[in-house]
Amino acid sequence: MDVKVIKLGTSLALSLPSGSSFKQGDAFLLVPDRSGSYSLVPKTNNPYAEAKSLSLYQPEEWADIEHNFR
Repeated sequence: MDVKVIKLGTSLALSLPSGSSFKQGDAFLLVPDRSGSYSLVPKTNNPYAEAKSLSLYQPEEWADIEHNFR
């Protein structure tokens, strides 16, 4: 897929061809690597943003085993 950098107002934007799987409003992170290449990664919501303290606690799998950490 060919993508072009275009000027949009005072900003630069990536122009994607119509008919691609991208939709208006999709959010992505543009991640550079050491070689100068970029990866476009879909931005997702943080599943832990609304977590309450200790709400993700999982009980020990083997609760009947004693742990003597000293």
